[in-house]
Order: sequence, then C-alpha cells, then structure tokens
Amino acid sequence: MTEAELGSVLNTAGQTVWFDPNDRRGRALAKANGDLNPESLQLWRAALALNAWDVALDIGSNYGEMLAGADLSSCRRVVAFEPNSSVLPALRKTVAGLSNGIELREVAVGAVAGTTVTFSRDPEWSGKSHVGPSPVPAATEEVPSTSVDAELAASHPDTVVMKIDVEGHESEVLQGTAATLSSASVVVVMLEVLHMPVQDLWDLTSRFPLVLKKTGTEELVKIEVDGPEELGTLLHGGGFHRENALIVGGREAAAFLDQSKITSTRTPKRAVYTALFGNYEGLQEQPAAVSSTVPFICFTDDPDLTSETWEVRLAAPRFPLDSIRSARSLKILGHPDLADFTETLWIDNRVELIADPGAVLDSWLRDADVALFEHSFRETVLDEFTAVVDGGYDDPSRVYEQLIHYAESDPDVLEERPLWTGMIARRSTPAVKATMASWSDHVMRYSRRDQLSISQAVRSQHLRVTRLVSDNRESEWHRWPPVSPHLQRRTDLPATKFQNAILAPLAKLKRLETPALLRVSSLEKELTERDATIATLRTERDDAVELAGQRRRQSGRTRRDAERLGEALSDAVASLDEARRELEQARQENAARRRRSQRLEDDVRRLNDELAKPIARRVLQRARATLSGGQGPSARHD
Repeated sequence: MTEAELGSVLNTAGQTVWFDPNDRRGRALAKANGDLNPESLQLWRAALALNAWDVALDIGSNYGEMLAGADLSSCRRVVAFEPNSSVLPALRKTVAGLSNGIELREVAVGAVAGTTVTFSRDPEWSGKSHVGPSPVPAATEEVPSTSVDAELAASHPDTVVMKIDVEGHESEVLQGTAATLSSASVVVVMLEVLHMPVQDLWDLTSRFPLVLKKTGTEELVKIEVDGPEELGTLLHGGGFHRENALIVGGREAAAFLDQSKITSTRTPKRAVYTALFGNYEGLQEQPAAVSSTVPFICFTDDPDLTSETWEVRLAAPRFPLDSIRSARSLKILGHPDLADFTETLWIDNRVELIADPGAVLDSWLRDADVALFEHSFRETVLDEFTAVVDGGYDDPSRVYEQLIHYAESDPDVLEERPLWTGMIARRSTPAVKATMASWSDHVMRYSRRDQLSISQAVRSQHLRVTRLVSDNRESEWHRWPPVSPHLQRRTDLPATKFQNAILAPLAKLKRLETPALLRVSSLEKELTERDATIATLRTERDDAVELAGQRRRQSGRTRRDAERLGEALSDAVASLDEARRELEQARQENAARRRRSQRLEDDVRRLNDELAKPIARRVLQRARATLSGGQGPSARHD
C-alpha cells in the first residue's frame, strides 16, 4: 500500500496515528479516535509514570497507537518492534510524526536473536497476526527475529519498561529477557494475559510480582494471593483490568515496589481525616503528615481554607444550620471520598498526631476493628452526662431524654467507663458500619455530644472494641493541648470589627424575633380564650349532669304513676270488654224481640182481614189477649 492510500486519525493526545483503511482493525481504530483499548493505554501510561526509564520497548506496535497515546518524556530511549509488513507503512508514518526520536525495528522478537521465523498475517484484522504457522499458507512470510537481551546488550540499561503484545508469543519473548532481568535494577513488563490460563499466570507470579490496574483508573495494585483459585476469583471479580498485567523484575524489584505508589491486595488503604465546618476555629496543622505516605484529608465547607499538611476537600454540610452536627455526621459515618479506604484514623481538629499514622493503625487495630481511648477524667458514662449538663454543652431537655432512655433500656451502660472520641481508628467492615449507623442515629436524635452515645451503640451492636488506656491530653501517639490562639473560636476580633461582624446576624435575629414574639402573644391569647371556653364547658357539663339527675328522679316517679295508670287502664279495658259483651248480648236479645214482634204484627194484619168472620174475631181476641199478657173473658169462657 502506498502512503497516499493510508488513513489517519488524531488521537486524544493530539498525535496522528496512521492506519490501513482496508484493515478492519484500522477502521475500528479510526472510529475510536486512535484509542482502541483505553484500559490498556491507561495501564501503559501508569507503567511509564512509575519511574524515569533508560529505555522503553514497544514489542508488537501494530499502528503505533500505544506510543502516540502515552507520555514518553520520562524515557531516554524508545524502541518499537513490528514484523508485520502490512502495517509497517502506516507505523513508519506514525513514528515519524512523534517527537521522541523513536527507533523502529522491523523484526520479530523472541527467545533468541539472529534467526528467521514464520509470521502469519491476518488480512482481516491485523491485530491477530502472530509468529507461527497459519492455516492459510498465502498469509505467511519469513521475518528476521531478535531478542530483548540482544537489543540491549550494548547499552546495558539500568531501568527498562516494555510492552509485549505478540498474540500468544509472550513466553518466548520473556525467555529472551533473562540477561536484562539479572543486570538491570528494575524491569517492568506489560504483557497481555487475557487468554493466559490462570494456572500459567499463577506460575508466573512465583517468578515475578504481578501488578494489575483497577478498572477505570491508573491505580496499580500488587496481587498477593494464596493460590490459583483465589487469583481466578480476583481476576474475574470485575475490579481489575483483565486484558493486561505488569510483572516487575530486576535486582532491586522489591525495593522499587516498596517505594512506589503501588499498593497491595494485602496492604490496607489508609487515610487520616478530620472535619471543620462553620468557620468557627482554625485548622490544627499536622507535622506528622509531612513524612507520612498516608494522606491527611480535611473536609470543610470553607472554600478559602488552606493548609500545609492537610489535603483540604470541600464538602457540603449535611445540616446547613447546624455545623456541629454536620461535622459529627462526617466524623461518624465518613465521607464518600473515603469509600475506597479500608482503614481510617479520625482525629479531632484540636488533636495533634505525633506518631506515624501507619504505626498507629497497625498497633491499634491488631486485635479489633475499632480502637479508641477510654476517657481519662470521667469515671462513668453517667458522669459524662452530668458534665454535659453542668457545662451547658447541649440542650438539657435532649440530654435528660437521652439519659432516661438509657436508664430504661440499658442501665448498665451508664456505669461503664466512657470512651474519648478525639481519635478513632476503624477498619471498614459491615459490623463497624452498622455500629456507626446506630451511633449516628443517637447523635441525630439526642445530644450532639457523641461521647454520650458511642458506648450504647457499641453495646447494642455487640462490637468488639480495643479500649486504650492513657491520658487523653497526651500519649505516645498524640497531644491534645489547650486551645492555642490560632485555633480559638473566631471571637477575638477587635471590638469594632466584632460588632460589625455580628450586626447582620443580629438584624436577622431581630427580624426573626419580632414575628416569633407576636406568634407567642397570639398563642398566649388563644390559650387564655381556650381556658375560658373550657371553664364554661365544665360549668355547662355540671349543669347538664344535675339536670340529668333531676330528670332521672322525675322519670322514676312518672314510671310508678304510669304503672298505676296502666293497672287502672287494664281494669277499665277489662270492664269495657265486659260491658261490650253485655251490650252485644242485649243487642242480640233485642233483635230477637224485634223479629218476634214483627211476626206478630204480620199475624195481626192478616187477622184484621178476617175480622168479619166470627172465628177470626175469636182468634183476634185471643191474640190480643196474648199480646196484652193476660186472658180475656173469651179465653176463660172457652
């Protein structure tokens, strides 16, 4: 391919990377802005940043993107190796455009020098090309081969860093570094391990320290595990970049690792921290931080705070109107920035650490996951409650409520020796986090004086704690001096400046006070009216009770009268029923009489018609006699 047919891309470092547009890898590189493997590039950059190097070797350069994407200014000499004839035209242009004076060696690298090897070119994806036979004969070529030892024999470099990406040929390349590893003081090798069996990688760790990069960062961690199973679990856990690793060799490899910023899977990540909110006092400098590898971090809401020994980080207060509880919350629960630290040492702002924090944590956390001093001038937790109330350090109502709670739920805690929380060493474990959450709940709910509640939190969570016995004012680890002038709360201003400083807050308080007083007056008036209403209701209630009593008594008399009237009414109803029966009987008898009378009258009318006849007259007389109730002369005569 001619140079005119090559493509190019400008990477994120501002360097031009050339490629073959017919190669799928080249096109993918262009789409990725010259950074096809960001995690691998991060690892390469981290390796280069570990030291000033006599020589840097890029073995398997392909299009040279790893050279173009890294800062090579720490390297006195840079050499690139690439045998693939299909990518060499582009690589030559990439190397020529870099300002590091890179040497390009168009050879393969293996165990020995001065030989030729078969190189198989992948026409579809140049990154899969490799030393060795190919199933497609037309895609192979014979290329010269060299070794790292042969290339560096004349210069005898003392510090060497190299990247090896040769698609499964890594072990042969490492065989050719034996002399360099024995003569140089430090040799750092980045090699591809994605397809390496875990057992082979474990065997490699028996010869060299293995270093991995945490995913998404340039942080390097020395891997120290007890077997291939643990190594496999670590590699596949997702926390580390899996494609590439570093191995460290050379005469002074161990000392180099100890002095570098490379941590270990068995080395706790530590920090010392404090918090300063509300701008009410100065920051205590920590001379011990100057010589310590442990970071000292101060969290504050003051954007103007500076320090010579603390790393100052801005943090929003959890409670904007309560700077003390904001600091207590951060003290107890920590800050998100501390999430990656496995061990921390809290020190109050006024405490000066006079020992190395690493030594403090090693000693204090030997037997437990939390360690702190016992209070040296309080006998019991109850004494601490008394001191808080007598000193006016917090709202007495909250303090007494908290005291009553403990007296009812766990009275034994009040008899314990209190803990001093000016210094707290902690290891990040689930049990410790649960205890800190419980402690925080009590500080938020009750008194903000955290020494009142830590003992109860420890007891409730059954956490084992190392209780150190020493004078809280001074020990082999610290000093807690009286407040020095620069740490005093900032009220020592000239009178005029102090008055000016508090004018605005006083005016604000006044504005808040007026409506508050009016509200209080309104509430008092409303309370008086409610008292009067309650008195009236009570009087009405008493009257109603009396009236109800009278009505109950009257109801009793009425009930008895009703019973008597009911009895009389029953008698009257019975008499009425009897009279009705007699009346009905009389009516029936009267009706019978009327029927008999009607029949007789009918008979009389018939007989009247027969009066002309003698016999009729006699019968008529008899009838009349019968009607008159007696017998006439005719009847007697007959």
